[in-house]
Amino acid sequence: MRQGKVYYKNFLAGVITETNEGEYVFQYDPQYVKDHPGKFYLHHAGD
Repeated sequence: MRQGKVYYKNFLAGVITETNEGEYVFQYDPQYVKDHPGKFYLHHAGD
C-alpha cells in the first residue's frame, strides 16, 4: 500500500492511497474541509 499527500494551491487537501488491490482512495484532510467549505467534491463508491 502506497500513500501520498495531495496539495491544491499550496494547501494540503488530503491523502491518496493505493490499495493492495490497485484501487485508489482519496481522503480529504479535515482542516482543508473546515477551511475551504464548498470547495471539495464528494463521490461515493457505486455512484
